[in-house]
Amino acid sequence: MQVLIREPEELKNILAGFPFKEKDGWKGYIGFLSDKPDSESIKNLESQSLAIEQFKISDNNLYVFVDKETNQKPNFSNGFIEKELGLHATTRNLRTVQKILNMASADTQK
Repeated sequence: MQVLIREPEELKNILAGFPFKEKDGWKGYIGFLSDKPDSESIKNLESQSLAIEQFKISDNNLYVFVDKETNQKPNFSNGFIEKELGLHATTRNLRTVQKILNMASADTQK
């Protein structure tokens, strides 16, 4: 089992770095990767961005934006990400990442 840990300040910066603009019907996700992917893997995954899903990698984080109102089935899943990048990943939606950050920040202020 792989455990991926990010400090509260890292989470704050990762959330702030979300590269996509809000759109009705779309949902954002952040994939926390076990390592920084090599440039070939980054290029390969980002080139698979479609009208219904978009991928962007920054360091050891993956940003995903998915159209949840389309009838098409996106490729996006945690298994897809791990297979394409050859890395362990855990993926959470933006709201969950914000909740984790809020809990972690409250805990460090005690």
